Amino acid sequence: MAVFLALQMIGVFLPFCYSQTNVDATDRPTPQCSFENGACAYTVTLVHEKTCPQVPGGQTSDTFITNAVIEQSKFTQSLSMKYDNLSATVKSLENKNLALNARVDVLDRAQNQTQAELTKLAKERSNYALWLARLENENKVLKQFMKGYTQGFQSCSEWKEFGQTDSGNFRVDPDGPGGAPYFDVWCDMTTSPPTAVIHHNREARTRVKGYEAAGSYIVPIVYEATTNQIVALLNVSTSCQQFLKWECYHATLKDQWWMSRDGAKMTYWGGGKPGKYRCTCQKQGTCPAGKECNCDVNDAAWRADSGYLTDKATLPVSELRLGDTGHTTEQGYYTLGPLKCSN
Repeated sequence: MAVFLALQMIGVFLPFCYSQTNVDATDRPTPQCSFENGACAYTVTLVHEKTCPQVPGGQTSDTFITNAVIEQSKFTQSLSMKYDNLSATVKSLENKNLALNARVDVLDRAQNQTQAELTKLAKERSNYALWLARLENENKVLKQFMKGYTQGFQSCSEWKEFGQTDSGNFRVDPDGPGGAPYFDVWCDMTTSPPTAVIHHNREARTRVKGYEAAGSYIVPIVYEATTNQIVALLNVSTSCQQFLKWECYHATLKDQWWMSRDGAKMTYWGGGKPGKYRCTCQKQGTCPAGKECNCDVNDAAWRADSGYLTDKATLPVSELRLGDTGHTTEQGYYTLGPLKCSN
């Protein structure tokens, strides 16, 4: 604190003394002041004398100034050293900051690269998940497809769903495991939906002659599947039909009938409906002479009654019973098509 006050006296008060002279500031000599009772006399010509400030501690002016200069020098040297140390510290911190910034840049680039790798890996993982799901689905389809070949699908429609678009023989299992055994049917893939066709042993157009009694000519029908298998197919089908035709020459339809799969006598013909129409012409109102069927005319002319049987509760036809062909002029032809079911 004393040094600071001394410096103030040298740096502030003495220049004030100089300012009272006629000497220009740039030519101002070094002051020589002898202190006597607090008064100073300068070697330069002064306009008037000025009382100098009191030197603290009773020191002579030379000693005071010398000590002040020494203290100022030490202080300046100390400040210079501190400045140099501070500059070195700042320089070191700047270098460390540069190094840290460089490291941060490296880490940023590494982070960006890592993020890019993570994004790439996430995308690959997503792709792998999609591929795995696709493979699992294909494996499931393959298993079902193999099951279809070994045990059969429920219907022709399922075969078509699995890519079988060409018509042919296919294995079906309509009621699944535990039901009727699977069996082969012909699948007509040209229809929509596909049609399952079950053939039998009497599909050809056949002449009947020499059987006069009603129903005396018996035609058993043997299908390519058992009754239980056929019923299983009927149950899963939306519709089924079987074509039946009787061509007559003096052979009335009243002496002809067919048997349901359960052995019940069915007196209506193809195109008819149980309890409503015996034949197609009755339904359409085109039968001759008010008859219920064309062949009921029973004359010397070729006539025919034909159409589709569609009642799933009675199909398929298990047997035909024919007659009225015993006289010389009497004869007829029957045609029974395969059972066809769509689903």
